[in-house]
Amino acid sequence: MPERLTSYTYKYLEIPLKVNVYVINKRLKVFPSIGCSANIFMGKTTKTKYILADSSPIKTTQNFQRKNIPSSEFALLLGVGLSYDINKNIFVKLEPSYRTFIRPLVDGPVSGTLYSIGANAGVYFNF
Repeated sequence: MPERLTSYTYKYLEIPLKVNVYVINKRLKVFPSIGCSANIFMGKTTKTKYILADSSPIKTTQNFQRKNIPSSEFALLLGVGLSYDINKNIFVKLEPSYRTFIRPLVDGPVSGTLYSIGANAGVYFNF
């Protein structure tokens, strides 16, 4: 019997709304952030790889349109960041963040909720 490896990719367009509250008002600032985002479903891809007894792989890819997946979802955004003022016109910012869908994406015998952990970083210029 062949070994089967399957991966699911869900594509969303995210529209975030977030509030940062600055705690320290010096050159180095710490800020917690909280927000939510609207996520519009753009598509789903399922990739399956079968590995046969002779170790030769067979790959298949299927692209699905929305089937039992809501066309939009909401997510919760949380983060804590650091900001450092290089001078009065330039500052750098690093913000590790966590986001999770509010409702389970898949609801059935096996359920699942999407989440991600990442970071936003940048150099900002004030004019």
